Amino acid sequence: RYDGTKVSPYFIEQQLYQCPAVAHCLVYAVDDPDHEHGKCPGVLVVFKDNINPESAKHEFETFIQHHLSYHLKPIEVQVVNALPVTRGGKFDYFRPKHA
Repeated sequence: RYDGTKVSPYFIEQQLYQCPAVAHCLVYAVDDPDHEHGKCPGVLVVFKDNINPESAKHEFETFIQHHLSYHLKPIEVQVVNALPVTRGGKFDYFRPKHA
């Protein structure tokens, strides 16, 4: 929830996958600095190999500003080389900060 509004990490991920620079992403909950009981989205992102990292980051930030509503915008963005996975090979949503 973000300020009383339900936020689906899956929905945000599907929006972010529309950015041409994104190879993989994982959205997770971050404590909301402005509200005691709320959470905000954070994202781990892996950019495509064939794109300059600085260009990819700029393209990603521009995409977020133009395509996501205020309550869907990640307050924390971490660029990583690979997303954390479980032993079964699925994305590990419980370990995003340790990626």
